Amino acid sequence: MKLDGLTLFNLMKGDTSKFSNRTIIVDSRRKLYPDKWRLSSVMNRKFRLINGTELYNLSTDPGQKTDISSQHPQLVTELRHKYETWFKDIYDNWEELSYFVVGEKGQDEILLTSHDWMEPVNTRKIAFNDEDGETRSEILKEYINS
Repeated sequence: MKLDGLTLFNLMKGDTSKFSNRTIIVDSRRKLYPDKWRLSSVMNRKFRLINGTELYNLSTDPGQKTDISSQHPQLVTELRHKYETWFKDIYDNWEELSYFVVGEKGQDEILLTSHDWMEPVNTRKIAFNDEDGETRSEILKEYINS
């Protein structure tokens, strides 16, 4: 299995050399189908690009009040390219759904969120109707068995 990233061991010992030019991408999916640039940011040590369009200098504008993208088009292009490369790598096989094996030997429990169902769910059906959650668990049992 291919894993991305760097070991943090040297960083914890004070060696920041491999992290000086690091770009961090934050992307909030929680959707079945990928939606490029939705609720995303691309950051380096000094700048943050929001949703692929707004650029902020975090050193001089930590509150992100002044969009400076028009003043730094080359930087916007560079950060957008990094996001595009990341997006292609991460979402190359997005059509393949992840699955959970329920009842696997040695597995005590499995936690599924509403997002894990991967099909439309009437959220009113899974909402708690009382404080102890009994109504929700009965509805989920019916959903699982249907």
